Amino acid sequence: MELGTLPFTSKAGTVRIYDTDQTTLLLSQHVNLKLGYSYAFSAANYPTASPWTSAYSITSVQASEQLPGWQGSNLVDRDLGTIYSSLAFHSSKNDRGAWVAAWMDFNKGPQNISKIILQARMLGPSQPISFPASYDVSVTAPDNSAWIDLGNFKVQPNGTTGTATVQLPKSYSTYGVRITPSMLTTDESNQNYYFQLGEIALAP
Repeated sequence: MELGTLPFTSKAGTVRIYDTDQTTLLLSQHVNLKLGYSYAFSAANYPTASPWTSAYSITSVQASEQLPGWQGSNLVDRDLGTIYSSLAFHSSKNDRGAWVAAWMDFNKGPQNISKIILQARMLGPSQPISFPASYDVSVTAPDNSAWIDLGNFKVQPNGTTGTATVQLPKSYSTYGVRITPSMLTTDESNQNYYFQLGEIALAP
């Protein structure tokens, strides 16, 4: 479903879409276009449809490593044009144990989650890239004292939206999540292996 088109008079820019209150930022996305062209926003690239609408707010994020300019904070800025990336790997094996972790608001106490939402880096409108082929998922204990390993998952992004919704075996009372890739994939060069994500969220 097309949400609308916006004309551009420059080659690059950032499109920001606000809620009806005109203050709540729903989407900020950098686009590169030819002069005079219009950019069509559709449900496929608008990350406010389900499951995003039910997601909890993430207030902090941490990464064990990051590529300069591809920092961990990109995982929670609601901007599909900014990406988190690990450093390069020589093979599909995560031999450094690289991970990313995200936490909800500690002041609100633990929340019950049953879904983890991961947004892939997209190369074009329908090509997820550098999304791990498999990854270990951990959530914090209800008192945030330790990580609880939930197992290895292979849920992959939807080819159209780039969103992977990981359905957990049950609901967990937790503060946050940690994603540790176990099998990596390549970037657009088909030679360099990376762990890359666009966004991360938690939902009931």
